[in-house]
Amino acid sequence: MRVLLALFAALLLVGASANATIMWGASAPGWGTGSPDIYQVDTGTGQVVTGSKWSYSGYNWIMGMCDGGSYLYATADLDSDQGQMLVHKIDKSSGAILTSTNVAGLLGTDYSHINALEYYDGKLYGVENCTWDETYRGNIIEMTLDASGDVTAATAGAYVGLAPDGALDIWGGTAYASTWKSGGDPGESWIATLGVADLGDSGKNFDRTLYTTPASGLMDGWQMYQGNLISVSWQNTGLYQIDPTTGNTTTLFSSITGLTCGHSPAGLDRVIPEPGTYLLLGLGLGSLVLIRRRRKA
Repeated sequence: MRVLLALFAALLLVGASANATIMWGASAPGWGTGSPDIYQVDTGTGQVVTGSKWSYSGYNWIMGMCDGGSYLYATADLDSDQGQMLVHKIDKSSGAILTSTNVAGLLGTDYSHINALEYYDGKLYGVENCTWDETYRGNIIEMTLDASGDVTAATAGAYVGLAPDGALDIWGGTAYASTWKSGGDPGESWIATLGVADLGDSGKNFDRTLYTTPASGLMDGWQMYQGNLISVSWQNTGLYQIDPTTGNTTTLFSSITGLTCGHSPAGLDRVIPEPGTYLLLGLGLGSLVLIRRRRKA
């Protein structure tokens, strides 16, 4: 009975964490001026979760990051090779970089500057933002993962826009990407959308009919939560809520409390439970069923 009660308590904890608005975030300083961070942020308070921050000395900038279930993934360049964004597989419990992959080599290009990441259906999706004359600038990059979670292949997919900001999320069968609205207010971003089935098709274009309003800064990460996009901008340290059907943008917090001084947000993604958490959830549900059967008996 004590074991069952313990499992039941664990189940309650898992349920509580699943309902919390905790997301992974990243931040980086001005180009070439310090070490970037990965952390967790409570979107209900606008604060970095105490004790959750990891700093990466020797690296220049984190442009995108996501939760891949068993691992975190981030794109970051070394101080010694600024602009070449490697895809890093990261331990979720320690923040240690386990492996790094040069996607440029897989794409057959000199440089790759992937500035957004999203994990979906066993693959990674990024948005290329290398140079203005780069072949794949503005395209989705679809990355294949092996059984160890390492990137083994990369191909160019659908076209997002000429100046992709860095936000990408897949929700309800639709991919949401952000790209600067050229000719508009400098802070406006298109809410570019495309069906998930077309992401890997280089002949497809994202739809760009809605944009963020009022202007809130170029989006560098967002995540769908309760029907809205929760977003951060690389122009400032605010946290925003965007209606994906109208583009209406509301400032939740003018600044995220707890960011390293001089840092701007550089990514946002939901926290996905690790496989062990799912196992705990299953054990907890099983214990509830057993308790119920014993009571009936």
